[in-house]
Amino acid sequence: MYKWTCALEFISSPGAERFPYARLLQASTYVSQEPYSSIDIQKARDALIKFLQRNGFFEAQVQPQIQPDKTKGLVNVDFRITLNRKAKFGDVVITGTPPDETEHLKDILHSLRARMRMAAVRSGKTYSLRTLQRAVGPVLGGNQQDPARASRSNSASQATCL
Repeated sequence: MYKWTCALEFISSPGAERFPYARLLQASTYVSQEPYSSIDIQKARDALIKFLQRNGFFEAQVQPQIQPDKTKGLVNVDFRITLNRKAKFGDVVITGTPPDETEHLKDILHSLRARMRMAAVRSGKTYSLRTLQRAVGPVLGGNQQDPARASRSNSASQATCL
């Protein structure tokens, strides 16, 4: 049985070129020159989507297109990337604390000190995982084991700090 070798290529829509080709290749976690496997292609697609979501593109689409080259025994995989819009922070929702503590934590996230540390989470501000991580660190008292979980509502993209 003949094994096809896989080669990757990233084709993106306008705007997606903000990520260097090498970074996309690294994010895909695909080992080049390996035998072709549809499971590995799906894992690479999922890794790319996760990378784009961590960078604020929660509605990004990645479509792999397989093109076999029988003369060379290769399979070229083109990942078509569509970023769509970048998320913005919405309302901050903090759960599991008394109401007065919740207000205090929200004040910390909007304070001048948070702005100086580039950690202010303000509604309408462009989403950044680094900003969210910087903001949550002091709120959790420096414990950053799982500092941020981002979720998206169906009506609009918004980062939720839980």
